[in-house]
Amino acid sequence: MLHVQANQTFFIEYENTTERRSYPKVNFLVEYGGEVALVPDFHVVGSKDPPFLLFGRMTGVSNLTLGEAKKLIIGENASTGFIKNGSYVQEPIDGELSFGILNMEADAKLLKTGDLNLDVGTLFMKKGTRIPARRVEMTIIDAHLEGGSMITTSGQGPSAGQGLGAGLSSIVGSGAGHGGPGGPNPSVSGGTVYGSYIYPVHPGSGGGNGAGGIGGGAGGSTVKVSKSCGQKRV
Repeated sequence: MLHVQANQTFFIEYENTTERRSYPKVNFLVEYGGEVALVPDFHVVGSKDPPFLLFGRMTGVSNLTLGEAKKLIIGENASTGFIKNGSYVQEPIDGELSFGILNMEADAKLLKTGDLNLDVGTLFMKKGTRIPARRVEMTIIDAHLEGGSMITTSGQGPSAGQGLGAGLSSIVGSGAGHGGPGGPNPSVSGGTVYGSYIYPVHPGSGGGNGAGGIGGGAGGSTVKVSKSCGQKRV
C-alpha cells in the first residue's frame, strides 16, 4: 500500500515530457491534502480490494483505465490536475475530475462519495461496470456503454415520504409521483405530478411508508450529461 498523506506529494515513474503507460501492482491511498503524480496513461491494477482510494489529488493522468473488476473509490473533495513547465495548466478545483479517456474494463466500479463532477473526452464502460453517485454532472465528447453498464443515482434522492411528489403513508404506502402520478392503493392516492417526463431535471421523491413507518423507498437523484465542444486536457 502506497499511503500519501496530507501535505505530501509522491511521484511515480513521472517525466513531464514522456508519454508512458504504467501498470503498478500496488495499492494507493491518497489522503485529502496529499497528491500523487502519475504518468499520462495509468492503469489501476492493484492486487487488494479496493486497489485505489483517492481523497486528495491525482496529477498528470490523461488516460485512466480501471482493470477488470477493480474499484476506484473517490472522496467528495478529490480532484485531478495537469502540470506543464512546473505549473498547473488550470488550478485544480476540489470535487472536480477531468480525464481525456476513462476506460472501465468489465465489472469495474468508480465509486464516488457525494456528487460526481466529471469532465471526460471519451468514456468506455464495458459489461457490468458501475458509476454510482449522489448526483452526476458529466461533460463528455463520446460515450461507449456496453449492455449491463450503468451510471446511476438510484436511491440517492429524497427519503421515504419526502420530496415534491412524495407517496402517502398508510397500511400500504403509495408510490411517489414525478413526471406522472404515483401509484395509488385502495386507501390513499399516489404522489402528485411535478417536473417533466420528457426533460426531467428534478430528483425523484420517496415512496409512502406502510404500517409501522416502514417500507417506503428513497427516490432517485439526477444525472446530467452535457456534450463537450472539445477537450480541455493536455
